[in-house]
Amino acid sequence: MPRSMYRFRSVTISSTSANTVQLYTERDFSDPERNVTVFITSRSEAGIIFGFKQYLEQYCNTSFSEFGLSDSHFTLTELNTTVLFATNSLIRFYGNICAHSYSYWWWNWEQWEQHLDWIAFQGFNLVFVPTGVELINLKVFLALGVTQRQILNFFTGPAYLAWSRMGNMKSFNAPLTREFLANQVELQRHITERLNSLGVSIAVPGFTGFVPNELSKMFDPKFFNNVSCWNGFNATFSCLKQIDPTSDFYITVGKIYMDEFQKNLGSNHIYSVDMFNENTPKNTSLDYLRVSGSNTVTVMKSTDPFAVWLLQGWTFGYDQFWDNPKIQAYLKDVANDEILVLDMFAESKPSWQRTHSFFGKPFIWTLINNFGGNTVLNGNIKKTVQDFSYACNSTKSLVGFGFMPEGIYQNTILFDAAMQYATVGVQAKSTVSEFLVQWENKVSSYRYSNPTIKLVRGIVEKLYIDDNGRYYKNCIIYQRPRFNITLTTTSSAQDNVDIILEFLKTIELTELDKISAVVIYDVAMVTQNFAERVFAYHYTELISAYKQKQFQSFERHASIMNKIISLLDDMNSLVPLRSLPCYLHKVEAFAVATNDSAAKLKQDFLLQISVWGSEEVKDYAFKMWSGALNLYYGKRWLVFSTYLRISMIDKVPFDNTGYIREVSAVENEFATIEGFGRCTEFESESIVTIVTIVNQLLETASQVL
Repeated sequence: MPRSMYRFRSVTISSTSANTVQLYTERDFSDPERNVTVFITSRSEAGIIFGFKQYLEQYCNTSFSEFGLSDSHFTLTELNTTVLFATNSLIRFYGNICAHSYSYWWWNWEQWEQHLDWIAFQGFNLVFVPTGVELINLKVFLALGVTQRQILNFFTGPAYLAWSRMGNMKSFNAPLTREFLANQVELQRHITERLNSLGVSIAVPGFTGFVPNELSKMFDPKFFNNVSCWNGFNATFSCLKQIDPTSDFYITVGKIYMDEFQKNLGSNHIYSVDMFNENTPKNTSLDYLRVSGSNTVTVMKSTDPFAVWLLQGWTFGYDQFWDNPKIQAYLKDVANDEILVLDMFAESKPSWQRTHSFFGKPFIWTLINNFGGNTVLNGNIKKTVQDFSYACNSTKSLVGFGFMPEGIYQNTILFDAAMQYATVGVQAKSTVSEFLVQWENKVSSYRYSNPTIKLVRGIVEKLYIDDNGRYYKNCIIYQRPRFNITLTTTSSAQDNVDIILEFLKTIELTELDKISAVVIYDVAMVTQNFAERVFAYHYTELISAYKQKQFQSFERHASIMNKIISLLDDMNSLVPLRSLPCYLHKVEAFAVATNDSAAKLKQDFLLQISVWGSEEVKDYAFKMWSGALNLYYGKRWLVFSTYLRISMIDKVPFDNTGYIREVSAVENEFATIEGFGRCTEFESESIVTIVTIVNQLLETASQVL
């Protein structure tokens, strides 16, 4: 916050309406400096934060984004009258278990604290935080007779814990250190305390029944099921043992788990349990599913009588096993006040309609938008808001809105629109179209420091217009090069150029030290989106030139493709959240804090963003960051063009066997690279260089526009 004669005072009072916030200012005329106090009154801490958000965005033309304040030089405003703001009683849920492996696992408390403040500022009131659960499992398994060494080798390494927690993986890049477990428990305690102090409740992991193989050898085999292998991993790293959820042993061990969790970490009575996530139940009988669901709640309530089961609905849309009779049986014996269902990926494949609103169970409509933490512009702002609005008006079972990206810092403007609607737009009398017009008018002020409305409207109407589905075909650069890659896109290169030119105009008219990281990040995002379309054009021409044996044309297009990747790498190196060296620097610091090997953790980090771990999920978590662009994606394209060139020069068929061998070597060696350069923090002086690079990228499109 800038220094000024303003001060803030928040007051929680019971006399106000539950969802109403009062905002007013008072000037102290007895004070020589005539200080102004901004009063925010509400019945809750969350209401106070909501009022603070409205004051900043509506009257000060700034906001607290994932990148910090959008304008650190903003002017505080004195109000002429008392202003009332109304929100709603919807649950606003945040968190995806995968995000803890794609975006958080290397974070220290300082990073967490800023993110938690952002969470509260945005209006979320329920957050999923699984940090620290491994120590709870360690205590449970030790009590049952498994050795510490066996347990630490059962867990995956830090980068893959999301899939260990979901029962998909085990032992991959193990072991964990005891220091890591202690670090995570301490973090969880801080996270819980901070969120609760801000009026935000937490959801924590419940007992899923996934256990080390050694445990299954100590007790009756009938108590255990064999989980299927996941995404191409073999029994060494997958195919876990799971305590049968219909057995008494599940209830017994679950009670031990719940007792340990309450004793060590505590909760706000909401427990996430997904025992069949991308894991088809072995028993298909409806009664088996009914008892599995019922026992899930029984275990929770064995320790916490107010427990509520938070269930990811992802499995219902992902696995064809789950037809309506099976879903209904699974939920049948669970009371409505004992469960919250997350309708995940509702922006593309909602389950609430085909399941009759999950057979009357309360559910949260959730937006994923991002898979694998991929750095790609995608989504449909209008459709997202319209679909959520339609669900709100179509079923009484909907109790909330959720944002569940697998990775953060992507498509933040789409999120802003959706969250603004979920917070204040739902109860407004305006139509969705009217809401979006009002939002477009305002977001330009608090996000971009008053550029023209043309910029925001262009982003909404020209760029965020796909079908909200998975977007892997929107990108070519990240894909392993091959013949016949098809780019499926809804925005043209010219559409992107129009937006880029508006950004450049805004930058030109603004003093460098007043240009925020938000503007630069969005410039980089749109520029990459533009470069993808230009790259796709040159790829098509490259293949055509190869087939027609036009050598000069082939070389020209290959050169431009290499230049595009190199320029994107240079641009992203100046944007810390798009720079691989910046992430690796933080991983190194985390290794020191947890007494782990920096080389091992960096290798895990690089492995995940490249080959991931198995052929079936290779490039799933692609990140077109500086460092990765030149040394991974760029190298693969160089290998491909080299083999095409040899084929043309020697007049022989393309050597696909040799190509696969060499490109595989590039992929497998990437995780062992050490020379990624240094992390460059964002500076005003970098903006000039970024603008130069953006203009150079625009020049590569002369044949496309």
